[in-house]
Amino acid sequence: MNKKPGGRKFPWLIVALVVCLSLAAGYFFGTKRAGKVVQPPPVEQSAASKPATSKTDSAPPLIQEKIHIGKIDETSRFPRGDECRRVQEDLKDFFEYLNKKPYVRQIDPELDTYQWFNRILTRLSSNLPVPAGENLDPVAMANHIFYFFRNLDAKEMRLIRDVMVNEESTLEANMDLFFRWLSLGDQCPESGGFRPPPDALYSYAGFFLNTIGGRAYLFRNSPGVRWLITYYSLLIVHDADKRGKNTFGIDIAPHLKALSTEMSYQGDFLFQQEYVKKLQDLEGFYRGR
Repeated sequence: MNKKPGGRKFPWLIVALVVCLSLAAGYFFGTKRAGKVVQPPPVEQSAASKPATSKTDSAPPLIQEKIHIGKIDETSRFPRGDECRRVQEDLKDFFEYLNKKPYVRQIDPELDTYQWFNRILTRLSSNLPVPAGENLDPVAMANHIFYFFRNLDAKEMRLIRDVMVNEESTLEANMDLFFRWLSLGDQCPESGGFRPPPDALYSYAGFFLNTIGGRAYLFRNSPGVRWLITYYSLLIVHDADKRGKNTFGIDIAPHLKALSTEMSYQGDFLFQQEYVKKLQDLEGFYRGR
């Protein structure tokens, strides 16, 4: 009877161990909110019934504005007029709004969320995940599974989690704001902050779409968060693909139909039609190729 070489079993033992650890990490650190979906912002009350609130403690003005979702094309890379200034001001308004929130003050009474945001982006951009090939390298798989826990401290992790939980009702508009800010690139020089370069965006988009660690992170969040991060990741990789910068050859075509179907059944999204239309356009683009 022929015996298989014992050395062939070793990598698979590592893979099994890593998967078990990832499940344990997901249970311990996860938000445990899989049953939630993104809710639309509440209907505005009349002036007589709406309680008075200060500007700094109310939702940012962008929240009520219906905007074009996920538009990465020549016009978004070459903005005109005051687009740079408007997006930058919207971003800073959002962080000023967060600074006044009680759940943020509980983390650190002196916390400046804009400074923390720039510090987190700088650190994550200096240690990018590898968006492909982890099936050939169990160590890379383990690094991906614990990626955020290794690169962010406990307070930073808590801030990100608490913002996603407490601001979920305005998640769509906020994510669109961040996506537009990120996609402006060198056309809008950053003043007093740090904007990740395109290769960093591509690495993280591939991380969420194409690695066990990235997918595990998404599935520890609510369906709404998972779908929106997947959606914007697809747009980023598609943009890299059009510019000949899809260096790892990430294939987004298999994701498009599945996400389009899931989003078409999600009636709580404010911009559902825009999401589905964009995904269908991308399906046609890759089908034509």
